[in-house]
Amino acid sequence: MSPLERLLVDFCRRPNLEICAIPVLGLAGLAWWPLALLVILLPLAHWRGTSIIRHYLPSLEEDLQEQLTETNLLACGIHSGEHHFILTERSGSIDIRLVRDLPDTFRLTVLAPKRDYAVMATREGRLFPPLETLPPTFETTDLGCVEIYYSDIDMVELENGTLRFHTMGGRELEFPARQGAALEAAQYLRQRLRDYKARVNDGLPA
Repeated sequence: MSPLERLLVDFCRRPNLEICAIPVLGLAGLAWWPLALLVILLPLAHWRGTSIIRHYLPSLEEDLQEQLTETNLLACGIHSGEHHFILTERSGSIDIRLVRDLPDTFRLTVLAPKRDYAVMATREGRLFPPLETLPPTFETTDLGCVEIYYSDIDMVELENGTLRFHTMGGRELEFPARQGAALEAAQYLRQRLRDYKARVNDGLPA
């Protein structure tokens, strides 16, 4: 992102600048009328700034996903070559006119099924605005890491795009399983649970 692009993005992020610029340019136009014509450029600058946001958001999401994945893999105690699933969610809305249809928050969960348990680590990041653009730096929140032991699972539900675990202690754990990797992870984990229960029922080592 060039200095001019950053300037335009900052301009559209601060609506007060546009509000203040209108009377300032109007007064300046009293001294020299061509300056008053710059008022019509303000909406164009806002539109250009939002176009830049829309253009760069996918690459920002890619950078944020890479950072969250690396951190969550570390939290799960595995490396990228080990079997795991990456589950993502987008939420929120960028509070800028013309781009309110774009999400501002990105959540990523790494689910690593083991033989007798599964590890699930989740982090959330603020997609826009980033803290820094070079290099991309984001505000992130650790939403925890949990180990789900198959021996503690009493029941598993897959309903309305959500996989829900009911533990013998009365706790519920859930994550989205609507499509793609999330649905694949849910089906794989359910099979792991069935295999575990079958080994236990057959008297084999868990």
